[in-house]
Amino acid sequence: MEVRIYTDSSRLPEMQYRNFFHSKTLMMTYEQTKRHRPYMVVAFEGDVIVAHMMAVRRNGKCRIFGEGEYAEGTDREAVFNAMLSALTKTLHFPTLYIQVSDLSRKMFAYRYFRRLHYFPIQWLEAHNSLHSKNPKDRITKTHLRKVAYARKMGVVTSLVESEEDLDEFYRTTRRYYNYNLRKFCPTKKFFASLMNTEESKLFISWYNGRPIATCAIVCTGNESSLEGRDAFLWFAAYKTKSHPRLHPDVITIWNVMNWCYRHNINHFRFMDVGLPFFKNSYYEFLLSFGCKSVGTNRWFHFFPGILNWLLRKIFR
Repeated sequence: MEVRIYTDSSRLPEMQYRNFFHSKTLMMTYEQTKRHRPYMVVAFEGDVIVAHMMAVRRNGKCRIFGEGEYAEGTDREAVFNAMLSALTKTLHFPTLYIQVSDLSRKMFAYRYFRRLHYFPIQWLEAHNSLHSKNPKDRITKTHLRKVAYARKMGVVTSLVESEEDLDEFYRTTRRYYNYNLRKFCPTKKFFASLMNTEESKLFISWYNGRPIATCAIVCTGNESSLEGRDAFLWFAAYKTKSHPRLHPDVITIWNVMNWCYRHNINHFRFMDVGLPFFKNSYYEFLLSFGCKSVGTNRWFHFFPGILNWLLRKIFR
């Protein structure tokens, strides 16, 4: 097996992309975004491509969403090990760490992560199953009253489809993320690229002609249309302090979730729910929508080696 790593999307071989987080489209978007450097790892058996996986590095922090895409009949864990091994050897200083998240199974490639000196940290994931039940049957009565009040006051959520809407979307999102040191807001060009792709949708909630919340989702899966895919809530911003009675977070998530339900999306997944602490306000907030919680692992590898060795001892 041969593993090649590409940093230029124009040099990628011809291959099929079903997962947006491992697609050429997203790689091209990252190439045009400041402080981001994408890496496409491709595994070959002879001249045949059997798997590919994309990682993106920003400010020394590298992240991989999921395990990538694989041809039928491929030993996914063994091939993943080969790709991750090659990527780990390639990324060194000034990379601070590599993070692998959103795996399909909690124990996926567990022994291979250990062999490559990665260590796991328990994490929370949450999703709402839209294929089995109407979201209205899962949401709490308290949230329904908040939704009803916001609608009564004239709050509406719509898709971002014009340059003017995109300006308001980016301005609102950037201001929200500027006050949250743990989060990063990409450039307007990044969101403009997302707006022009079939897989991603940008939403904005309005009150009296002014934006009070924004939301960006990615619909990804094996299907050629939106139907049957999973939606991931990637970016979101809410003006909850300036409009507390309107509950911009509740009405926006509710409207976007119902948009996904009407378009036959299978699951609405929330990214970066957080650590499984006893009190996690965001996690409790999501449970009010009837979400199912799942405990999973995020795998980390730090540079230099002495730091990684110490963290492995702590997070056994």
